[in-house]
Amino acid sequence: MGSRALYVSSLALPHYGGMSRVFFEEFERLLKRGVEVKGLCERPEKGGLRPPSGIDLEYFRFNFRRFLIGKLIELAFRIPQVRRALRTGRFDVCHAHDPYAALYCALAGSKGIVLTLHSILSLDPFIMERGYWGQPPFRKFLLLLNFLIDRFIELLAYNLARSIICVSEWEMERARGLVLNKGKLALLRNGVDAEAFKPSEELRRRARERLGLRGDEVVLLFIGRMVPKEGPLTIAMAGARVLREFERAVLVFAGDGPERGKCERFLRELGLGHRAKFLGEVDAREIIHAGDISIKTTSRLVDGFGLAALESMACGIPTILGRDGITSKVFGGGGALLVEKDDPEALAEAIGALIANEGLRASIGAEGRRRVEEEFSIERRVDRLMRILFPTGGGAGAAD
Repeated sequence: MGSRALYVSSLALPHYGGMSRVFFEEFERLLKRGVEVKGLCERPEKGGLRPPSGIDLEYFRFNFRRFLIGKLIELAFRIPQVRRALRTGRFDVCHAHDPYAALYCALAGSKGIVLTLHSILSLDPFIMERGYWGQPPFRKFLLLLNFLIDRFIELLAYNLARSIICVSEWEMERARGLVLNKGKLALLRNGVDAEAFKPSEELRRRARERLGLRGDEVVLLFIGRMVPKEGPLTIAMAGARVLREFERAVLVFAGDGPERGKCERFLRELGLGHRAKFLGEVDAREIIHAGDISIKTTSRLVDGFGLAALESMACGIPTILGRDGITSKVFGGGGALLVEKDDPEALAEAIGALIANEGLRASIGAEGRRRVEEEFSIERRVDRLMRILFPTGGGAGAAD
């Protein structure tokens, strides 16, 4: 019998974004390696990506979309569905992609749980979309209660999992204080399909036509969730300075979230709204090639870099990242341009330098592409992932 893996997420796989691609790209490559894969996740409200051929994707039948208590109610309804999947498929491993999913698997009886941390769940009220500071007292109380529940779930999930995969040192450092057995932590950065994301003049032409751009416009591109930890307001403030100085510059924000309205109002009040495009939730592959300069992780709230940054580099687009311990270590020698975080003036200067120097843009873009090919390929990630999921070669025993 071949190896079998059950992928579980308590959240939906959106019709855009890195989580969906992480799921499906890993699915496809695991299938090629002879692993049978099944996915179990929440059904998206706005539709989802169509799973590639041969991939079995099942949705949770109960979604209680309410703040706080809804997560706990979902536990009672979703655990039996996970248990049925385990008994039917006799999976060797449950690969959970958030702590609640790991808890589903543990309470359903799985003994072989691998948890991938894409972020730290219990920091969410303070740095993610819901916000905390400035809320009325009762709302603050609910957010704090939610934080405590999330932290308790994390403590359980981290210590019940066999292995914990952290996509950056930032997650690893914060998880370390919640895990009794530090040896179960493993650093495994996201990987990029260098064939799907690569320099292409034809794709660039199509993407720019889709956005209604002229040939001579310089596109400053942000792809990601418009939440505080991504720093979109810093990008808007820096972009305003750049738009005033360079008539050919255009700001493009691909993503949605509570910071979107703030950015739109800020630029509109400066009379620059007509030179910024807010695309909302889109598949990055549809527009990424339109960018001339990509900007990511400009906030001090989070260290490291995300999948969208690597995808921009893979496309040969010069990428600007906020300087921190992780980005300095990984890209201090080249591949991306690093600037101080939460500093619109420094970011504007860096953008201006790239706009004014086409040769610099080309050299940074080429080096970024080379780094992705050599160090951040999806194939390398899946090779190591296989060793974590199936440490004894797989197929020896079922997780249920």
